[in-house]
Amino acid sequence: MRAKFLLVVALAGSLHAQQQAVKPKLEFEAGTGGTWNLSWDGSDGHTYFLQFSDDLKEWQYFPRIETGHDEGLEWGLFADGALFFVRIQCTNASYVDPEFDDYDGDDIRNWIEVKHLNTNPLSDHTAGNADPDNEIDSDDDGLPDYLEFEMYGTIASNPAMTDYDGDGACDGDEYDEETSLFEADTDGDGIPDGIDNDPLVADSSGGVAAASLHVWTPDD
Repeated sequence: MRAKFLLVVALAGSLHAQQQAVKPKLEFEAGTGGTWNLSWDGSDGHTYFLQFSDDLKEWQYFPRIETGHDEGLEWGLFADGALFFVRIQCTNASYVDPEFDDYDGDDIRNWIEVKHLNTNPLSDHTAGNADPDNEIDSDDDGLPDYLEFEMYGTIASNPAMTDYDGDGACDGDEYDEETSLFEADTDGDGIPDGIDNDPLVADSSGGVAAASLHVWTPDD
């Protein structure tokens, strides 16, 4: 049975601009073999996120982010169910790179949110979720999902055994102690976090820790 597309338009105002985002007018055109063409006029300075659902309860983001430049935008879609719902979010938030930017200020790149987490890139606490987006920990390993995806591209890492920045302190300990998981020397005093007695306060003497640093891996 050919799917019947039903469109739900969701509009999100900008987080950084004064004027409201321009609501897009979307059009569907049926193709062959269950294919459809979705098109709309992309307004300059706007970013668009699309979601789909087959029951209006569970929504999934398409792994794609579009920006408008006052020209038409088109997507090809396919569905083989009886019903297929699509909705769009848009914002005129200022951006440098819409994939690497973080529109909602939750420390998660937009691309990580739509590609891996299925969380709302325009809200720091996705509706229906118990935890804020940057606290979601699907595998209960003590490290939020977004950090695991950012570092390893999966949530299958073991933060008690991995050390992304190679400073001798495991990822889990660094997260708990609020030291940087991406910089080996959080306080910039020349002493790697793993052997720094106080990795959050720079050593004013500029000395080097007496202990030797062993950068270990899970295979050690």
